[in-house]
Amino acid sequence: MHHEGVSVDSRGRWVRWIMLLVGATTVALAVYRADAASFTHDESYSYLNYPHQSFGDILRHKEAFTNNHLLNTMGMKYAERLFGTSELALRVPNVLALVVFLIYGALLLRPLPSVLAIGGFVLLCTNSYLLELFTLARGYGLSFGFFLMAQFHLSRAISSAHLRHVVLFHIASMLAALSSFTLLTAYVAGLLVYCAAVVVVPTHDPALRAKRRSANLYQVLMLVLSVLVLWEPVRKVTLDNVFDFGGKRGFFDNTVVTWIGAALPGVEVTAIVATAMGSLLALLVVVPCAIMVVALVRRNPLFFEKQMILVVITLTLLSTCVGAGLQHVLLHVDHLEGRFAMFLYPSFLLLVAHLLGMLSERGYRPLAPALMLGAVLWSVPTFLLHFGPYTSVEWGYDVRTKDAVSALVNDRLARGDTDWCVHIGNEWVFEPTLNFYRVVGKLDWMAPADRKGIGYDDEYRLVFEPDRNAMVAQGFELVAAFSESGTVLLRRGSFDQRPVVRARS
Repeated sequence: MHHEGVSVDSRGRWVRWIMLLVGATTVALAVYRADAASFTHDESYSYLNYPHQSFGDILRHKEAFTNNHLLNTMGMKYAERLFGTSELALRVPNVLALVVFLIYGALLLRPLPSVLAIGGFVLLCTNSYLLELFTLARGYGLSFGFFLMAQFHLSRAISSAHLRHVVLFHIASMLAALSSFTLLTAYVAGLLVYCAAVVVVPTHDPALRAKRRSANLYQVLMLVLSVLVLWEPVRKVTLDNVFDFGGKRGFFDNTVVTWIGAALPGVEVTAIVATAMGSLLALLVVVPCAIMVVALVRRNPLFFEKQMILVVITLTLLSTCVGAGLQHVLLHVDHLEGRFAMFLYPSFLLLVAHLLGMLSERGYRPLAPALMLGAVLWSVPTFLLHFGPYTSVEWGYDVRTKDAVSALVNDRLARGDTDWCVHIGNEWVFEPTLNFYRVVGKLDWMAPADRKGIGYDDEYRLVFEPDRNAMVAQGFELVAAFSESGTVLLRRGSFDQRPVVRARS
């Protein structure tokens, strides 16, 4: 089969090469940020408290806290052994998860026409909020990668009932849940989608029906394995803590507004913008659901055979949102917000691509690529503007903390002040990161940072810019100012009048 003189195989090859080039560039940018960006509050807290436990204690979730993302904790533990304690070394597991994310993103887009497949892949690669989370030693990037892996294998398990896909769906879902407990709901949603699809979706293939029956045993066995692995850590977090996902206001104000903000970086989300974008996101789910209902009523198995990826993505997204809402009502769990809600954002990008693919199939060939081009022309420039080592959606205050510690070290050496134990007065949000750099840099002359705020025995102070004048009035001098984080490092003006107490324990 040929189209405009180019074979299908030839088109497939150049699509794969373009995706490979875009993906490699994306990974390179992620590696650069992972290496250059300061460790953040949450990363530092995790490193200081969890990875040095035994494997068994980590898996049992001995320290039950929502900051302790179990798979990330294990990843940091073994990355430190292999590569050391640099920022990039500890973030390697999440960078590898980005590779998984891109591979499965490409697989989920592969059935589409070339322009839409490439455009959809570019959208996955150029969201600044999404990519930032792959450059941090947290569980979010890990969960994103394994969630897309689960979505792909779920769609193939329904379509082919191949045992490999059944097993890999459960493994990916289990790893996603160990990366972030928010993905537990998505795991359950995926199981419900599988059951609904094999029961409701019509098929005239007796061999497929037989394979699905034989796959049921593997479904049960893999589910039992997942329960055995996840039971204890989930039990611990429910007993010792709460699922603190941040959202107190409501599904729209917390979860949907997170997705809108991710789609429109740098744009103020006013009520009008939120309503318009919220309606668009709703349409992305409602339209394929309506098409599915029509296909079921008409008993059209061909639609489900051709659009199984669209079916799985739509129903998993919808089921996960409904499940999160039920958790809030029945268990008083917070609504998903911010980084906790971002694992579903790629589903919307994939929905855009697949709905445009359907639009193209129905005779709107010029319109579908034009809409995709418009989305790409928005996504790429905003990504380039908002992605980098000195920008962060949720940890902006920490983007220069590493540089503040370096400035302190250099200032101390320049002054020849190496005989004193130095204490830093700091805002509480900087405490874990200051202690991280103190530990990995072996800065034993620096007293451990605490959350007591500024004190009379501070040689240096790391505070926000608005507090600078008050500190100067107390006799402190500016060492360095960091506009990206809005922070300043100051030192005591007269080191000859130091207090007797040099540091707090």
